[in-house]
Amino acid sequence: MNPHFGPGTMAYGQRMMDGQGVPGGFGIAALFLAVAAAVVVVAIVVWALSRTHRSETVASTPPAGDTALEIARERLARGEIDPGQYTAIVAALKT
Repeated sequence: MNPHFGPGTMAYGQRMMDGQGVPGGFGIAALFLAVAAAVVVVAIVVWALSRTHRSETVASTPPAGDTALEIARERLARGEIDPGQYTAIVAALKT
């Protein structure tokens, strides 16, 4: 029998892959490495987008209780300013 033809061979006598390796010799380890690299890239992109979105959201919303009129009211209530100064502050802020 001719060793170049028969079960497990292709045309012109080339051997078919029989599950013991892949071209390049990387095998299943290369597949796992490629999948792991893809997961890392996707995770980095998601992390970067979430940080960008969070910083835009934080920058666009003013902190609660930090308006000038509220600060003036609090200072009046604590006695740091008198009613005349409070009225002047309110008038200045409304213009």
